[in-house]
Amino acid sequence: IDIKNMGIGIRIYWFSSNNNITNYNSENNSEGLYVYYGSNSYWKNLTIKNSDNGIDMRERSKNNFIFNSLFDNNTWDIWFAQGNGNYPTNNKFYNNTFSTSSKITSSNWTATPTYFNSSISGTNIGNYWDDLGCNAYTTVGSYKVCTNPANYSINQTNTIVDYAPLVNGIQISNCSNLTSAGST
Repeated sequence: IDIKNMGIGIRIYWFSSNNNITNYNSENNSEGLYVYYGSNSYWKNLTIKNSDNGIDMRERSKNNFIFNSLFDNNTWDIWFAQGNGNYPTNNKFYNNTFSTSSKITSSNWTATPTYFNSSISGTNIGNYWDDLGCNAYTTVGSYKVCTNPANYSINQTNTIVDYAPLVNGIQISNCSNLTSAGST
């Protein structure tokens, strides 16, 4: 599914559940995916870019799994919003790529329990963050999980954390010129 230059790409609305979305490309929309009271869904292989809100997740949206997706150059990659005192809860994001310094927000993080890592076949995996400065990692199955630092804070108060951030490989922060083989 390709939806470009529209107001809202896909709208999941009002007590709707089991809305599984696969291979969705949203570009230059006000919202790539608007979810209001949506629950128990699997969304994978999404590419959402150049939008105001990548995913606009509203009140009582719960138990959704978002994975294997790319969020790039959105004003807000994920926007958690409340309505009538209700918040989205228990949504899991894993094995996604958040590019251009991820921007994820909520009007109340305490009321929005959301998870940015998940256990898959006993392996805890998180997401790829383009601004994660990983100095060391371990290979777990087919994933490279950063071990230094061991987590990635999503919000400013450090209450929402990806406890198993992924890396494509070791990122070198400091390198000197090598003048001969074997020297450091």
